[in-house]
Amino acid sequence: MTTQFSPDYSHAVDQLATSQLAEQDYATLLQQSKSIARRLDVPQSLQETVFRLLAQLHQHDQKTAKECLQALPLALKVAQIYSQFYSQPVNLSYVWSAAILHDIGKTQIPQSLIAKSNRGLEWTDADRNQMMHHVQAGYAIARAHHLPTPVCRAIAEHHHKQLGVSYGMDPQLNDIERIIRDSIAIADFTDADLNRTNCRNATKSRQQRLAEIIDDIIFVFNDYTYGNLLAQLTFQQLAQPAHAIR
Repeated sequence: MTTQFSPDYSHAVDQLATSQLAEQDYATLLQQSKSIARRLDVPQSLQETVFRLLAQLHQHDQKTAKECLQALPLALKVAQIYSQFYSQPVNLSYVWSAAILHDIGKTQIPQSLIAKSNRGLEWTDADRNQMMHHVQAGYAIARAHHLPTPVCRAIAEHHHKQLGVSYGMDPQLNDIERIIRDSIAIADFTDADLNRTNCRNATKSRQQRLAEIIDDIIFVFNDYTYGNLLAQLTFQQLAQPAHAIR
């Protein structure tokens, strides 16, 4: 069933539909991420590790690295909104790190498969299974570089809707881990539906893509009332930064 927008969504949806939002290039997004790191007082050692790994991802596939940076502002905003419902302050340095590196595991995915995805070509079941390996590979990379546990977990589980919890980790998350993981998941699939065209969403209208985002947020939030509220707040924020359907 397709989600029907409530009257409370109308203003945010109209903003998205009428906004002329310019797409930023990689260099601009990278500088933005560095500026955000300074404002958040991200520890220097953590910044160095994150940017070193991002450079490796950029060398492997520039588009994937750019998409990680695109998700950063929204992930931070969603984390702030989300933490209010838990009355739990969240370490935004961890959100910053996980957002930038959520797809670091794609350095272990063949460039030919990533290029196939970037061109919007249809995947085989084998392609899909191989691509989903990137979350486990990302977790291994994050652990090898001694990133904080909530960051490693967010990287490992940012596709938890499709894959569930795995890798031998405790299925019970604490509130901080949940906020960070779900903020990355929401930012990733929202950016994917709004900024990326592929074989899965190429035929979907803007309204259908927005409805899909609402459904995904409600799933992640696991509560229809709060999920709808979070979706509305997400749309309001999306009308501000540079997000547009290409």
